Amino acid sequence: MEVVGWSKNYLTSFKNRETAKSVSLVRNEHGGINWRPPDLGRYKINFKSVIDGGGGRIGIGIVIRDSTGFVMASSSQFLDVVLDAQVAEEMAIYRGILFCRD
Repeated sequence: MEVVGWSKNYLTSFKNRETAKSVSLVRNEHGGINWRPPDLGRYKINFKSVIDGGGGRIGIGIVIRDSTGFVMASSSQFLDVVLDAQVAEEMAIYRGILFCRD
């Protein structure tokens, strides 16, 4: 019984420390900030689309993070379609929303 109590206290302490950690922002090569964490208790979705100009495909990457920057879920998808950059980005948004709903 003592081990169970100690384990619960340890896990609670660990979670509190992890929650209290500040998330460092990732800076790009131009000095701009690429990512900011969402508010505590919320999640943030980031997505990116890439066009394979010669192959007639687009790739979509999706990442969902919590307020500590922890990756809660991610997805990569390939579509055999020819789209311009704007439509490919819109498709990434759409697929990201569907992924969040799942």
